[in-house]
Amino acid sequence: MPDHVDLFVRVGPTDAPAAVVRAFQGRTARVRRAEFPHLRNFAKVLWSPSYIAAAVGYAAESTVRRHIEHQWDEVA
Repeated sequence: MPDHVDLFVRVGPTDAPAAVVRAFQGRTARVRRAEFPHLRNFAKVLWSPSYIAAAVGYAAESTVRRHIEHQWDEVA
């Protein structure tokens, strides 16, 4: 499986995707560096600056979850 993270997040219509991603990345980076101090010397950043944010639209939540859970089944 590639080294990446898939998130399925529900946010309000006024929440900016960039702000949500920035908050998540900032918080998880702080927690990881506190838990694993050697990461401070290993890499300046823990997250790639790129991401994709897309609206699910009318797809059922179960359909999206199933895709995320099984997207690499045939690749592995």
